[in-house]
Amino acid sequence: MQTKKEIEKSNEEARKTPCGPIITPTESGETYEGTGVTIEEHPLKSSIRFQKTCPKCGSKNILITYAKFQVHMHSGDVYWDYKGKCNDCDNIFSSSFAEND
Repeated sequence: MQTKKEIEKSNEEARKTPCGPIITPTESGETYEGTGVTIEEHPLKSSIRFQKTCPKCGSKNILITYAKFQVHMHSGDVYWDYKGKCNDCDNIFSSSFAEND
């Protein structure tokens, strides 16, 4: 996970661009919200297993518009959610993971 200082610097830089990611740190994880970023450029790519193709058309031309990564403070279980959008067929999709499932 990024340090608070790294997140603040990243958010400051993102505000200078029209579609930059905004990372919100929480006690147990991080949340990304934005207009979309590729998986390769996503700040949570090392924490979340993003689907690399559109589930509808199979295109790799997708952007992640929302992602949340958390580690439960008591159990240590990992949870994540994300939403993506395909630029080729306009399909919007989402995925979730809970380590205790």
